[in-house]
Amino acid sequence: MTTMTRLALGFVSLLGILTVPAAPVTAQMMSGGPMGPRGGQAVRGTVTSASADSIAIKGDDGASYKVVMTVNTRIMQQREPIKAADIKPGEYVVAVGQADEATKEVHAVMVGVMSAEQAAEMKARAAELQASLGKTWIMGKITAMDETKLTIERPDKVSQVIEVDENTSMHRGGRGAMMGNLGMGPGGGMGGGMGMRRNQDGQGQQQGPQPEGEAITLADIKVGDNIRAEGALKGNTFVPKTLNVMPQRGQRGPRSGGEQSQQPQQ
Repeated sequence: MTTMTRLALGFVSLLGILTVPAAPVTAQMMSGGPMGPRGGQAVRGTVTSASADSIAIKGDDGASYKVVMTVNTRIMQQREPIKAADIKPGEYVVAVGQADEATKEVHAVMVGVMSAEQAAEMKARAAELQASLGKTWIMGKITAMDETKLTIERPDKVSQVIEVDENTSMHRGGRGAMMGNLGMGPGGGMGGGMGMRRNQDGQGQQQGPQPEGEAITLADIKVGDNIRAEGALKGNTFVPKTLNVMPQRGQRGPRSGGEQSQQPQQ
């Protein structure tokens, strides 16, 4: 399953449970700045203009974005599919897809149109997660390493030193890294949306085991890696309980059941 397919499936789950407080997916919260490292980016904001194949939005970070939609773009409102032409100025949207940092243009795989109540709930959750950034969770790029201390450049451009210890569980890829690529906070922030489906009674059901990713050690981590971690402050230092390194573009984490991804045969 490709990265974009996983993003699409996860976003469908998000749209299906928008009554649950959702995590922020603004450009500011994406690892590595507005555009994430693995080809799947997310922006959200208010529609300022709309046409049959694109919309302009003012993002929550204050920047303006153009969201391009095609016949292959999945557009949802209140759990129902709609057309691009149905989107109106003033509505609040979340768009996931391929993005160009220079032009602020997103070629959308998924677009979700939210109600005012859903948008307010998401903004409140975003503020909550921003307040806990660096305290209970962190994400960003490693800019320096000094033995067990890692300097992290966070998406908000704050540089923070964290320190791993003997209790830190480290992995490359896996669900934690995927959450980072979608800009999600602790526990995914989706109320269990990722990897969940709804049965006929509306109850969440797990879709098989969620792989942790490939187990690694501190020696496998290097400057330039993008990470997402959860943990707590010990004194004034953030100590991760779990730390996931996001695979670089073109890399894949292990599949469910511990199987390694295979290269296609020539």
